[in-house]
Amino acid sequence: KMIAFGMACKFDEDQVLTELCGSPHYLAPELIGQNYDHRVDIWACGVLLYLLMYGHYPYDAKQPRDIMVKILTEQIRWQTQAKLSKHAVDFLKSALEHDPNKRMTAAD
Repeated sequence: KMIAFGMACKFDEDQVLTELCGSPHYLAPELIGQNYDHRVDIWACGVLLYLLMYGHYPYDAKQPRDIMVKILTEQIRWQTQAKLSKHAVDFLKSALEHDPNKRMTAAD
């Protein structure tokens, strides 16, 4: 099981949320201690795709707190030995953009 929808909720596009919820591996940077909106879902989708394509999470550690610290302080190490097209890597980089204002949208 890679993902659960137990924390899923419906909210308006302009609504801002503040409660920390979700599995640590899938938390967008802005979800950790800040206000966030629907753009965190694009990040979570990017994490899932990264996991499927590379076989591991972009940020990983034994303790949830350590995963969150890595998400906030480290850049993703993009593996060059993986047999992914440039378009696939560009898509992942756009979904896993730390700045939510620069992150791809569902319309992209």
